Amino acid sequence: MADEDDFRSAMLNIRPGHTALRRRRKAEAEREPAASSPPTDSDNSDYKAKLVVFSICMALLSWALYYPYSSSLKLKGYRRQATEDLGTEKCFKTRGPSYCDDVQVHRLSGLAIFSCDTAKAVWNPPLGIDNDTLIENSPRSGEIWVQDMRSATSSPKKLEIIGLTGAFHPLGIALFPYTDPNQPVRILVVNQANTTYSSVEVFEVKAAGNKLVHLRTITDPLFKNLYRLTADPLQWTIDHELPLPSFWVVQHHGYDQTERPHRRYFEDKLGLNAATAIYYNTPAETAEANLWYLSSPSGIIVDTKEKSKRKVYVANSGSGSVEIYRNTLVSPENQLKTIEDKRTGQSGHVYWPSMIHQESSHFDAYPSGIELAFLPNDEKKDGSTSTFTVALPRYYELVDIAKDSAQKQNVSEKRTGTRVYRSFPELRWRASHKAVLPEEHKLVPNFDEVTFWAPVQKLIFNNEDGSLFSGATSVAISEDDNKMVLVGPYEEGILICSL
Repeated sequence: MADEDDFRSAMLNIRPGHTALRRRRKAEAEREPAASSPPTDSDNSDYKAKLVVFSICMALLSWALYYPYSSSLKLKGYRRQATEDLGTEKCFKTRGPSYCDDVQVHRLSGLAIFSCDTAKAVWNPPLGIDNDTLIENSPRSGEIWVQDMRSATSSPKKLEIIGLTGAFHPLGIALFPYTDPNQPVRILVVNQANTTYSSVEVFEVKAAGNKLVHLRTITDPLFKNLYRLTADPLQWTIDHELPLPSFWVVQHHGYDQTERPHRRYFEDKLGLNAATAIYYNTPAETAEANLWYLSSPSGIIVDTKEKSKRKVYVANSGSGSVEIYRNTLVSPENQLKTIEDKRTGQSGHVYWPSMIHQESSHFDAYPSGIELAFLPNDEKKDGSTSTFTVALPRYYELVDIAKDSAQKQNVSEKRTGTRVYRSFPELRWRASHKAVLPEEHKLVPNFDEVTFWAPVQKLIFNNEDGSLFSGATSVAISEDDNKMVLVGPYEEGILICSL
């Protein structure tokens, strides 16, 4: 019996795979102590060496992939930069409107409209100067000025505000996108009366040009820290007595000073304002956030010259760029609605825009304002849309001026630079080669032009030290007489240049 047990054990030990199984178990048992022990210095050095080699290889691969792409863009002239300084002899300063934040030119009437505030030294929320205690003594320091740009003898004049109650501290301005010259001059104005309250005021400039009549106040729970705005020409209220366009408005800060003071503190301290663009639907009388995480937005405008009128430009001073979005209908079920107008009782269709990013333009400065103008150029004599961007070479200097002014409670004498860029499509071409008739059996150069349009970026105004004009934050173009208007929050007067 014992012999049979020994024979069975021997047979089990030699069955196929058993030897390999024992070897694997033995190897695992030997590895267990090694795995539990800490890695040696040689193992760490090998790992670091591999990581360095891998990082270098990835950097070389990224460069190898990106370089041909960037080179092709340069060959095509994409975003080509050039300098075409207007020269100080083409610019002159006009006294009157001072400490202005925004300017717009009403193209049908030729009126330039200025948003100013004489208390700018102690009240400039976009730059973090927003102490309610300091502004209590001057609740109506806000001013609206106009000037006829079509007249060579016209001078700026301050409008008398009729019908508005409460504090008035204007920031951004937007014009009603009327196409009928017989319509009155109506504007939307951002009013930040205090640190917790922002509204959009609707005004009408009377024909005489010396009074500004208040028509309506637009409020919403989302209206906090409002800055710049632009009207949507595609959607209006059903009210025929006072048709109001819907509009986009961007915030200057993402966080409220009273509800989230700690986050607001770091926004100002780090200069990283993650703000939002809000779309106010006037037929529905409701606002919704439309663009998120904008980097210190400083301007927004709709391209009304484009056929579809759906392009929206947003200037971001934090990222040094101008972003182009397209107002698009992605989901009709969610974006189109039928509502009843609360004022007239009439039913109508409304839509909520969905924004799709199309293009970016980057600058070696900090954009602080944006304007679109339809002007002729060397390539298109009949005209094309040009983008004018006013920028600050050193943004921190304007912040320093704001803090110094708030401390002294008087506008600082410090100066900072101003630049203006003009971007427009430039006609480019390249030579191509193609096969000729088969009997020639060769390639001959054929210089047929393959034309395409590429954006070119020109620096047309550069005052680095701010001696002529300091810290401009808005630019407007008068298309009929080829004039450019600049305003700045800490500058006395305005600057007008001939293009």
